[in-house]
Amino acid sequence: MENHSFGDIVGNPDAPYQTELAKSYETATNSYGVGHHSLDNYLALLSGVFDPWSTGDCAPGPGCEATDPSFPGQLDKAGIPWDAYMGAMPTDCDRQSDDNGIPGQSYAVRHDPFVYFPELVGADCQRIQPGSRMLGALDAPSPPDFVWYTPQICDDGGGDDPCSTVAAGDRFLSEEIPAIQATSWYRDDGVIVLTYDEGDEAGQGSGEYLKGPGNHVLTVVISAATRGGRDLTAYLNHFGLLSGLEQTYHLGCLGQACSAVNGRLPLP
Repeated sequence: MENHSFGDIVGNPDAPYQTELAKSYETATNSYGVGHHSLDNYLALLSGVFDPWSTGDCAPGPGCEATDPSFPGQLDKAGIPWDAYMGAMPTDCDRQSDDNGIPGQSYAVRHDPFVYFPELVGADCQRIQPGSRMLGALDAPSPPDFVWYTPQICDDGGGDDPCSTVAAGDRFLSEEIPAIQATSWYRDDGVIVLTYDEGDEAGQGSGEYLKGPGNHVLTVVISAATRGGRDLTAYLNHFGLLSGLEQTYHLGCLGQACSAVNGRLPLP
C-alpha cells in the first residue's frame, strides 16, 4: 500500500478493515520505510540497497536500472518458484505506466520494482504479470511459493489520484485479503505480509533509512499461525522485512538486509 503512516491508518474511521487486521494478527508496531519516494522503498524491499537515483521515481531504462542482486534472483538460484502481480498492468512485464483507458484503472511502473532489474526482465518477464491472474495462480495445483502483489493506483490508498483514498484502499483490502485467504495457497500455511512503501509525516528526509519519526508504516503478518493479535515492538525497516523473507526461504542476505541495525521481521 502507499503513502500513509501507521497513525493515519490504524484507528482511522476510513480504515476499519486495516484497523481490525492490526488487532487480529501480528503487527510490527515499530516498522519504517527507508526513503520518501515510492521507487526507493520498493527497490529496497527487493535488493536490500538504497539507490539514490531511484528517489525521483524514474521510469526503467538506461540510467534507471537496478544492477544489484535481487531477492527474486536468489529464489531463482535456489529453485524456488515465484510470481509478481501488478494491479491494472496491461501486459506481462510492462515497463510503462498506463491508465488502460479505463476510468479507475491505473498501472504505475514506479510501484513495480521487478521491471527495474535487467536480470529479471531478461529471464523472468513471464513471471511479472497482470494482477487479475493472481487468485487463479494461488488456487492452482502447484502455486508459486512466493508471490508479490502491488495494487493499482485506485486501490493502493496513496492519494496519487482522486480515486486513491484511504477508504478506497481499505475497501479493496477488505475484499482482496479474504479472497487470498480462500485460496489453497493460503490454506496450506500461506502467510500474507501487508505493508506500506512510506509514511507521510514530516521528520525524515529522503535517503535516511535509520529510525525516524516520519516514515512509520503499518506492517501486518497475516496467517493462521499469527491470528490472535501480538505486537512486534522491535525496530524494523524494509531492509529488515527483506531479511525476514530471506530467512524464511533459507537464503543469504542482500545489502543492508545483512545489518542487524535494520531489524528482522519474524515470519512463521
